[in-house]
Amino acid sequence: MSRLLPSAFDLERLQRTLQQRDALACQPLTPVSRLHTLDSDILGQLEDTLKPLRTLALPADWPAELRLLGQPLARFFIAELAEQEPLWRADQQVYLTQLWLTLHDQPAEALFEDLEVREREVPRLDRVLAHLQCAFALPPLPWQHHSLMFCYRWLQNMLMLPWLRDMSWREKALQQHGYDKALVLLDELLTDPSRLQALSSAQREWLQGSRALDSATLAHFTTPSVSKTTLLTHSWNITADHYGTQLYAGRVLPLLAQHLLDADTPQQLRHGCSALWLMHTPESLPASVLSLCVEENDEQLFSDREQASDKLRQWASEQPDDDWLQLAGAPVTDEAAMQPLWQHGLQGHRMALAHYWNQQHDGHQYHHPCHLWGGLS
Repeated sequence: MSRLLPSAFDLERLQRTLQQRDALACQPLTPVSRLHTLDSDILGQLEDTLKPLRTLALPADWPAELRLLGQPLARFFIAELAEQEPLWRADQQVYLTQLWLTLHDQPAEALFEDLEVREREVPRLDRVLAHLQCAFALPPLPWQHHSLMFCYRWLQNMLMLPWLRDMSWREKALQQHGYDKALVLLDELLTDPSRLQALSSAQREWLQGSRALDSATLAHFTTPSVSKTTLLTHSWNITADHYGTQLYAGRVLPLLAQHLLDADTPQQLRHGCSALWLMHTPESLPASVLSLCVEENDEQLFSDREQASDKLRQWASEQPDDDWLQLAGAPVTDEAAMQPLWQHGLQGHRMALAHYWNQQHDGHQYHHPCHLWGGLS
């Protein structure tokens, strides 16, 4: 007999903590240590409230994420996750899955047992599986090229992660679905990803309408390269909202300074300050600029900007003429300096690093700043 269901108070507390964690994970200036604390708190609450349950009859009025995490068996968890697929971003799906696997001490492979025996395609399930296999570095299973929806999603994974590209699997997908114009176009984009920029608005709408191309993939390829002039806004598959914060290579730092000085609203001004904070260290910023970065009053913010304007321009012009993005005062190519930032820096550091690392052809793991512990532990 299963134990009594947890109280409404315990469920509400757990849901609030999950929502708080998700919101903070999408903020560039959130300290990574804060997320680690919340991850521990969430797992502790799950241990106390959901792990002891041994029932499939979870109340229908429970919040979706708690009904999902309360599933006691892998096959029921993955079925529920597919059912809820429209509710969650891809990174949220992975985070909830990591919580469930950790809570039940299960390997990721447990989620894929018995899935081959299906009488029909389940598009939501196939999209979820493609997200999870990418996150857990699991290759496509031999039977998955039969699903057109899985092929759509996996070719997009290949587009965004060069190290994931596998010609033999692409050939199997095309042999199975060569009649599908959207899949053929995706394969052509794999050969020349720059062609994505040249797609007409009608073609993009058609690809998105058929679910062959996600908005996250489009955003990934309509933003500047991490290695040169600018880095994209902080929205790498994290949230639909663009925070507007752009990070710059050292040689064009004067542009960032000018954008900051030209900002018309407190929000725009704070975006520029956030970029400075992520790219440099408090010790390396002039005192007047540092004061600008920490000011919370809107009126005082603009007053401080006027006082700091000359110093900001001078400081920006004196920075190293570097082609690479700087994070906390070090180039993004400096592996020894970047690893501590991934573990102990700010979410904005991890956002930039994830985008950079995922583009490397010699990579082997998908990085996402919103995942449990900031990655796969």
